Amino acid sequence: MLDNREWKQAAPEIPGEFHDRFERTLRTIEMAKRPKRTVRFRVLAVAAAICALCTASVAADAVFHWSDALLERFQPSQEQQQKMADSGNIQGVGQTVTQNGVTVTLEQAVMDKARLYMLFTVETPEDISLDETAEFENGLDVTLDGKDIMEAAGDVSGGGNGSFVDEKLLGGQSPHKRFYEISYNIMDGFDFSGKTVGVTLENLALGGVKASPGEVVTEGKWEFTWHTGEIQKGKVFEINKTYDLGGYDILVKNVEITPLSYTISADLNDALKVEEDERNTFAYNGDDPGMEIDQRIGVSAVEYADGTRIETGYFGGGTNVKEEEQEYVVTEGFNNAVDAEKIESIYIMQGQIKIPVKPAD
Repeated sequence: MLDNREWKQAAPEIPGEFHDRFERTLRTIEMAKRPKRTVRFRVLAVAAAICALCTASVAADAVFHWSDALLERFQPSQEQQQKMADSGNIQGVGQTVTQNGVTVTLEQAVMDKARLYMLFTVETPEDISLDETAEFENGLDVTLDGKDIMEAAGDVSGGGNGSFVDEKLLGGQSPHKRFYEISYNIMDGFDFSGKTVGVTLENLALGGVKASPGEVVTEGKWEFTWHTGEIQKGKVFEINKTYDLGGYDILVKNVEITPLSYTISADLNDALKVEEDERNTFAYNGDDPGMEIDQRIGVSAVEYADGTRIETGYFGGGTNVKEEEQEYVVTEGFNNAVDAEKIESIYIMQGQIKIPVKPAD
């Protein structure tokens, strides 16, 4: 489909020892009597299966190498780096496309059940300098299994963002090498596992101001297609306690945390009271600082058992009302990766309220 696409490490290389093990295993099995020709086909299949299992063990023990840019972007610990690879939260893609002298590479992507994040490297020739106005005319075109991503998600809320990364936020950039990121968050139990992802970046432009589009400096379509693996679920913590959040008593029910995002739920009626006041009266109750419900119950930091506190920040997300469960749900992405297995407390209300948590049974 793309004649000029260069694939890098599209599939893991089979170790050379696989072939040696295959031959040794086959010779051993063939010592048994085989009364029919059909047995030989079974023997071959068994030998291949045995060797494949051995090879899978070798691959499982291999260390996943994060790109420097993603390490800086999410700052996982050494332990987290391999944990996230084993859990399907980071995946090598290894695709490069060049159009009219501009090369775009998607090396890796990070994801969980609700979030998909892709970081691209964009490299240009000497006559094209990427400044703060750089953009793709169509820079948020993502499909899942051949459908537009939001159409594929169905009747749930969500949204995405696509933009060049500020040079102040991520190093390793220059006028001829910039990072471009696409992030989607989808609510209500959506699962990115086992999906075929398609991405199209179209026409590189410069010189735009605010909502005004820039001038196209390189025409082309940089297209990528890859398949996500199985992604493990997050860790659910029960809370079920009422907190005074800026003058409002709100029952916080539970929170599910992955290395990349959280989903926290509160009592629907408690949450809607805040929304009603914010929307209709703008009159704050007591010492209420004027925050909307998602800011009140949003997770701003986590704390591990050893006292380490990770400021998570916010990275796209949204809210969802679950009428049947009588829950108001907030889902947000983390700026920094966290280790859910080590969490002992979370901080909400912009870090003002510390909530001890325990894993759900």
